[in-house]
Amino acid sequence: RADHLEKPDTGILAHLRRNTDVITDRYYLSSFAYQGMSVDWSWIEQMHAFCVRPELICFVDVPVEVCLARIERGRGGQTDLFENQRALTHARESHLVAIERLRHTGDRIEIVDGNADPHVVCERIWDLAQETLSIPHRPIE
Repeated sequence: RADHLEKPDTGILAHLRRNTDVITDRYYLSSFAYQGMSVDWSWIEQMHAFCVRPELICFVDVPVEVCLARIERGRGGQTDLFENQRALTHARESHLVAIERLRHTGDRIEIVDGNADPHVVCERIWDLAQETLSIPHRPIE
């Protein structure tokens, strides 16, 4: 995650210092979810203490069966090691646990129904983003 933040011209902090809003498809929720499967939570918190906390996290929640069907349709059955019922179920459950824990520390995390029509999913995320952007931002030092 440090790499996401610290790249001199292209990292999150560089963009925030230029007063640019940043949207990223992965950040520390992924770390908490995946490392949280096998590592002590307090260690993960310590490793991510330097992270800039986002004003909004959207988790697009999709049933595992739908994920597998989309993979089959999109890639003709080509999967990687972690794209199976057991692994995806475990990853989804771990994300939901991480979401609840991070919400208790003050993170704003919205769960978006990824099983909805793609246009509806897009509209929901856009509405959340617009609402968030209308809130005064915290200054970045």
